[in-house]
Amino acid sequence: MATIVFVMMPEPGHLNATYKIAKTLQGRGHRVIYSEPPYAAAAIGAQGFEFVPLLADYFPTEFTAAQASKTSWFEVLRKALKLETKADTMRMLGILRRELQALTARTRTDLLLIDGLLPELAATAYDLRIPCALINTALYDPFDDHGQIENAPVFAPLLSKLPALFLCPQELDFPRERGSSNHFYVEASVDLERQEPAFPWESVDSRKRLIYCSLGSQSFLHGNSEQVLRTLIEAVARREDCQMILAINSHLRPADLSPIPPNVLAVNSAPQLALLKIASLAITHGGLNTIKECILMGVPMIVLPLTRDQPRNAARVAYHSLGLVGNSQFITVEQASSLIEQLEKGVFKEKVEAMRRIFREKEEAGRGVQVVESLLSQTSVN
Repeated sequence: MATIVFVMMPEPGHLNATYKIAKTLQGRGHRVIYSEPPYAAAAIGAQGFEFVPLLADYFPTEFTAAQASKTSWFEVLRKALKLETKADTMRMLGILRRELQALTARTRTDLLLIDGLLPELAATAYDLRIPCALINTALYDPFDDHGQIENAPVFAPLLSKLPALFLCPQELDFPRERGSSNHFYVEASVDLERQEPAFPWESVDSRKRLIYCSLGSQSFLHGNSEQVLRTLIEAVARREDCQMILAINSHLRPADLSPIPPNVLAVNSAPQLALLKIASLAITHGGLNTIKECILMGVPMIVLPLTRDQPRNAARVAYHSLGLVGNSQFITVEQASSLIEQLEKGVFKEKVEAMRRIFREKEEAGRGVQVVESLLSQTSVN
């Protein structure tokens, strides 16, 4: 069997999105490895995968996942590699070249699956003639949505030659054609068995409708996120029939949002899948992972996009009537209350259920693994 190495953005949203396809490949006898900076080792190990560190010499041993959760990966990498000038960027490409050569020699890699947001790494792999494909955890195309990643126009001509998997059924996208015949929509690839954090389940009041709220693991990048959370807390405080579980990530403490009413529970991390199973509605920033999980659990959404691909994802939710969209910059308590009421009365639940059936069919079909194994067969021939 083959050795497949995932190199993803070392952030929860990007890693979580790949665990389902990785476990399926592993279950089919392939050796699956994740190669990330050292601080991601514990998260990868908790999911049962082999881990090989990447860029280990450039991250201090005391740098932790908790610290990484308070800054963007790009900022961490810039500081780790001391990237300030164009010459530094060229030096980085040399470092990535050596890292990939060492990684593939150590693991005897048959196929590299590289995050679509790591174009420098993918371009280096291509230049080294290492068999590789892009694995995209978002629905934008790095080659035609240039505003999403730095230097995309520079890498686009080269990277457009690479096969790319989009971890989402095409039915959630807008009607359009992808730019290349070797770009594949596959299943949502949600690992329903992934390890989730502990949670005080005794705090859930089964007599009340549950609202699950998370603005994502990167909400600290948006300066307005704390005020959005306070607005939502005040809106739910007026609803005695509801309880809200609020996952606030590690850059805040529940005490930072005090006073918190009795029908709101704020925690740093929450078992999102388990809570969505019992939730009546979700309030989300519009990250694709959360949207996919809401659909698979049949939960209508209120989307308050913050940054990056989230406004486009919010537009997809509205286009398919899977929920409602609010403006995170200017949302008021009255507007938040109105969105909750509208979501309860509309056709959104019915639309989500219809999309849920499509998603489940795609999950069962498992096209993602078929594409990966097809790529493996091509590399073995070449």
